[in-house]
Amino acid sequence: MRALDRSARRHVYGLGSRPEGHLTGELGALASQAPEGGIPVWETADGRIVTNGYDARPGRARSLAALASALEPIRWSTHPRLTRARAVTRRVAGLAQARRGDPQAAGGAPAGYLYGDAEPGTRPLFSALHPANGDQLLTTDAAEPDALGYARTTLLGHLRAAAPITGALGLRPADVPWAREFGLGFASGSGLLLGALELPRSGEEWAVETARIAGWAVGAADAVRHIDVLVDGVPVGRARHGLARRDLVRHSPVADVPDAVLAGFEFVPSRRHLPRRRDTVTITALVTSLGGATVVLESNDVRLKPTRHGSDSRGDDGPALGPGRAPRRRRGAGGLLAFTHRLDIGGAQRYFVDQVLRLRRSAFPSCTVVAFADGPWREPLERAGVEVHVTSAYPRLGPAEYEGRLEELRALFGPRDHSVAFVNTLDCFMGADLAHRLGIPTAWALHESFDLATWWSVGHGWSADHGYVFERLERALEDAGATIFAAEATRQMYDSYVELDRAVLMPYGIELEALDAYRRSFDYQAERHVRGIPTDARMVLCMATMSSRKGQALLAQAFRLVADEHPDAKLYLVGETPGPYPDAIRDYVASTSLESRIKLEPATEDAYAWHLLADVFALASDVESSPLSVIEAMALETPVVASRVFGLPELIEEGRSGFMFEPNDLGELASTLDRVLGMDPGELRAVARAGSEHVRERHDPDRYSERLVALLRSLEGSRQAV
Repeated sequence: MRALDRSARRHVYGLGSRPEGHLTGELGALASQAPEGGIPVWETADGRIVTNGYDARPGRARSLAALASALEPIRWSTHPRLTRARAVTRRVAGLAQARRGDPQAAGGAPAGYLYGDAEPGTRPLFSALHPANGDQLLTTDAAEPDALGYARTTLLGHLRAAAPITGALGLRPADVPWAREFGLGFASGSGLLLGALELPRSGEEWAVETARIAGWAVGAADAVRHIDVLVDGVPVGRARHGLARRDLVRHSPVADVPDAVLAGFEFVPSRRHLPRRRDTVTITALVTSLGGATVVLESNDVRLKPTRHGSDSRGDDGPALGPGRAPRRRRGAGGLLAFTHRLDIGGAQRYFVDQVLRLRRSAFPSCTVVAFADGPWREPLERAGVEVHVTSAYPRLGPAEYEGRLEELRALFGPRDHSVAFVNTLDCFMGADLAHRLGIPTAWALHESFDLATWWSVGHGWSADHGYVFERLERALEDAGATIFAAEATRQMYDSYVELDRAVLMPYGIELEALDAYRRSFDYQAERHVRGIPTDARMVLCMATMSSRKGQALLAQAFRLVADEHPDAKLYLVGETPGPYPDAIRDYVASTSLESRIKLEPATEDAYAWHLLADVFALASDVESSPLSVIEAMALETPVVASRVFGLPELIEEGRSGFMFEPNDLGELASTLDRVLGMDPGELRAVARAGSEHVRERHDPDRYSERLVALLRSLEGSRQAV
């Protein structure tokens, strides 16, 4: 623990106990037993912290530097003359002590042990000495000693990321008027990381289904690179950061920091991250800056509630309604019943429309689409002769409401002659459930790369009556005749719900003929002029509906870091929709004076035009399967920078057909972007051509359509048990 001694004007420390003085925070914990490669630690009689290889004695300071530091208060023009005289007197006295050295022997058993190497759940411990008064500064931030005027900074070892005395790791600014005069507190702009772990709160009861870790972190002079989440000291994942926190811009000490408006972070753990048969777990958020400083925001202990699941979670709605009996269905050719979550703009929606139109032309003249939200894709479907039924959004997910909606849909579509169903996205599990109850075999395209419980918690939250409906989702997955995945990494996430022989791996087909025809008629110069894009500007494009999982905020922050090195580059974020996340990105761009170089554009159906205008395509998502936007960019020979998540490594070979970086790592994203923007144009074109050749072979639309038709025909007319 670190504190300030008011009378002696120096830092004091406590090893396993609270020191006397003005407490400023707890740095971490020593190991009680020597770990492998451990470093023993002692406290000397004069209160210094020493190890075998570091004695922390000030020694003989360099005369001129020490004297200059001692006389520095003379230049404090804003302080009264008496204050300056006292400060000089104290510093000269400290200088005399520093020159004497005052060695104090350390002996006996060590107070504890540091870890020699950085391990999960540890943080570095540095020691530095003040050149004038010899005060020892212990800190976990390598930037703090230099900012406060200390010298001889030495890495002693690594502490455990735990706060056994106060329960809260990290330092607080010292409210001591004289502290700044002697370098005994925080310095403005020192590069220290600030923040808070707001969820979970220490001591709260945590249901696994609603588990969410959230808070904020920002660097006063250095950006946050990444935030690691630890459960009982074991890293379980990297938090999504760059989330909207517009509330912080109204509060010091971060109000003037541009990154403050995007300082939020969150992490949703899955069941596999939480230990079984444990009542209490410790949640830790470990923040790392671009410069390498590491700060543990807090370590909070939470109590775990038993898992809510299945029929025990039906709440007060009474017994669930029975699924009913399915009508007997004849074999042979019939209509296609297709379900999608929405008909607005998005990759999964466009995939669905492309496939339904092809199925309508080639195999199923009678085709009905059921959507839970309307949008611009309805018009081309109806123009092609597809019947579109838009129902209202999902009901409140209690048993009675869910079964009531299913009963309505069953009354509407039960009498129809549909012989097979095509369901799009996990969101449409109600459609898969309905098709099974009607005895219609189902092919279900799953794009979501989520653990099932995590997806439910993020998309629907959790309440006491959700258990029954979640059970229906699991049952629908088990009952589907076939499930279709675009990426092997996504398929593996459903192993416990879908048998391997019912899981079909089918990389998306994209409309290559339409893409090439559009390119042949595209006027590059004219389109750039219409959109106000200079001809000589290098355009970095991100085209995705704006949401935190797509990482547009992180991309804007990375672009700011490299903008000075590439003055001809501009970033276009296409996919803006109303909401706090796009609003926060706009505020961030305005605060950085990059409004002429970072542009936010609304979501559009004209994706091809933006692809053809771009010089580089970038996607910073932390959850993806196999995004159409990336496939289309590669097909059009646009170099791609993308995060290394789920299906993207199956699509991109690093350095040969594209470029990749670790998700939720601002430093790696910025360096990858910098490398691509600085590459030789010929080398970059070679990578783009290799990417185009790869996706044109792998994502042939006719082959995909033929496989989908064959799959639906094989299911058609089969009987499923109800």
